[in-house]
Amino acid sequence: MATYALQSPPHAGAALTFVVPASGDQVTPGQGIGLMIINPTGNGAVTVSLPMPASDGVTVGPRSVSCAANSANPTIIPLPSAVYGSAPIALTYTGTLTTVQAALITIP
Repeated sequence: MATYALQSPPHAGAALTFVVPASGDQVTPGQGIGLMIINPTGNGAVTVSLPMPASDGVTVGPRSVSCAANSANPTIIPLPSAVYGSAPIALTYTGTLTTVQAALITIP
């Protein structure tokens, strides 16, 4: 289990630091924050589930997002605190994660 560090690349650009994701990894939602997932090779589709806090006492979620196999395009999931709360949330991944990469980034 890892806690993803928030990365804020400058307008001039910067290389991101990625981690190999695992179920139980944690991210902290917030305004302008997103989760970037890259699934570059033949792993098959990977799904990440994000828990959502109860709304007015009603259990909601989790939200599941599928990341296509063999994709050169990253999947970016906005993580606004209005949806996910402001406390760290634990992610659940399904699928083969061997070459999958994840990063927590600011979205300007």
